[in-house]
Amino acid sequence: MKKIALIALAGICFTACKEEKKNDDNKIETTEATAQEEITSEESCYLQVSEFSPEYNKERIINDSIVLKFERTGDSIYGELNWLPYEKDKKYSTFKGVMNGNNATAIAHSTAEGDDYKEEIKFTIDGNKAKVMYGEMIEGDNGVWKYKDVSTTSEQVLEKVPCN
Repeated sequence: MKKIALIALAGICFTACKEEKKNDDNKIETTEATAQEEITSEESCYLQVSEFSPEYNKERIINDSIVLKFERTGDSIYGELNWLPYEKDKKYSTFKGVMNGNNATAIAHSTAEGDDYKEEIKFTIDGNKAKVMYGEMIEGDNGVWKYKDVSTTSEQVLEKVPCN
């Protein structure tokens, strides 16, 4: 009895996934319906390299870097934002968030100067550039550092580069 019920259920499922259409010659065409939408994700990478000479040695060229790498699936994003000064402590951040149009807002787990903390990250994609927001932050009640006043922030502009 169970076998008959399973066979009947499988037959119903199989025929329910087909759609019949009549063409101009009154012939019946059967097409399979797809049950799953194709979800695409896109990886993007941006970089800013600043060259300068330190006060103590004008002959020496130093490079500081900011690296933004993220993957977008629908409106969800995740990735990393790393600030890599040549002679100072580095800051590594991994984040998850959302992208509305070209504007991203995420919460990052960051490590800098031996401290681990959570902070808000905001950036905008403008053509082949990413504009990452920087500014004074305050710690929120939930322990996440947020921008004190978004209107007084500045931007670091990073150029799009191939992801390696």
